[in-house]
Amino acid sequence: MKKLLKKVLAEGEVTGHSHTVAVDVFEDEGIRMFDAPNGALVKHQEHHEVALPPNTYDSDKVVEYDPITERVKKVTD
Repeated sequence: MKKLLKKVLAEGEVTGHSHTVAVDVFEDEGIRMFDAPNGALVKHQEHHEVALPPNTYDSDKVVEYDPITERVKKVTD
């Protein structure tokens, strides 16, 4: 597992913005992971911060759920 210099979970494919956290981010075989024993805030330049509860996270699959259409889709940024 490699510790990344930037604390970026995912970089935008369209806008160039990124999702970042204030904890160390590691990568292994293209999957980014981080440990947040006290929780963490995910920040993005175009929307509000998202508070995550304490856990260990990976960013292998980033999806979003639309409650109106009841569909899950891959996130593109």
